[in-house]
Amino acid sequence: MNRVSIALIVISGWVLLSTSGCSKDESQGALPTISTDYIEVNGTQLTMAGTLSSDGGTNMVSRGFCYDTQPDVTKNNNPVFTSNNNPGYGEGQEIWIQYNLLPNTKYYVRAFAENSRGVAYGEELEIT
Repeated sequence: MNRVSIALIVISGWVLLSTSGCSKDESQGALPTISTDYIEVNGTQLTMAGTLSSDGGTNMVSRGFCYDTQPDVTKNNNPVFTSNNNPGYGEGQEIWIQYNLLPNTKYYVRAFAENSRGVAYGEELEIT
């Protein structure tokens, strides 16, 4: 073998080793998977339900609902933190009742779940 062939083999091996295996992002899990199941209004009372179907394979940080009078609501807008009946933040459905909302006011509501990778949101629903 000549020097060029050996150099190409060494470079090819280095490229293969440096690009194989788990990437940093894959080894840390994924975002949780959560849905906003339903919301019901009874006067100035709002009932919200959401289901966590996956924690993303990493530690949960928080879970709950958020609501606001402006669309694109995030957990920075009126977060309501909940906990599941299971230890910690287990998978499953949670329901929260929020009282004393303003009558005849449009609200945007959705469930959220946060793990060590970040925050995931369910579908944003609109109610009046």
